[in-house]
Amino acid sequence: MLFSNIRVVVDGALLLDTDEPFLLNGRVYVPLRTVAEALDKEVAWQDNLVLIGSGKQGLLLPYLAPPSVHGVNWRVGESQVNGTVYEQGFHVVGMKGWKEADMTFNVGQKYIKEISGSIALDDGNKENVQPVKVKIMLDKEIIWQGTLKSGQKPIPITIKPAVKSRQIIVQMDNLAETRIDFIGFKAKY
Repeated sequence: MLFSNIRVVVDGALLLDTDEPFLLNGRVYVPLRTVAEALDKEVAWQDNLVLIGSGKQGLLLPYLAPPSVHGVNWRVGESQVNGTVYEQGFHVVGMKGWKEADMTFNVGQKYIKEISGSIALDDGNKENVQPVKVKIMLDKEIIWQGTLKSGQKPIPITIKPAVKSRQIIVQMDNLAETRIDFIGFKAKY
């Protein structure tokens, strides 16, 4: 570790009253809280996450709790439903030969206040898209269920876990090789 009188300037203001930045293995390390607060951002530490921003922290659900899956492949990316491009989210595609599939997000002790987003059936393969039944459960209690159909607009969903909540489970029936977009689906702290 090398201290060499490194100074930090944020928006033209020299930060005084701060722990001194240092060099280690060719990288400069600065006090994060001091810099974030100089940028008028809140800083918090929660469940091995450093949260910087306004009090309305949010993180895409799979980044917070990568799912265990059965019968689907999933990927984070842009969502496109009925020709409209939506904000980033994640999508699942049913694996060949699997009609039933599920995803389990272990969210226990992550202090999530709310998860919100929309869900829709992707119309990229219009000729073969069949309605897909979806159940969303919080600790095995159904909190939302419905049938996604081709041509339908995205359906908004809000989940408010109780403090004791451990898992969010998404079950999909009649999925086959169909794609479902989870638009947004951000976990808010």
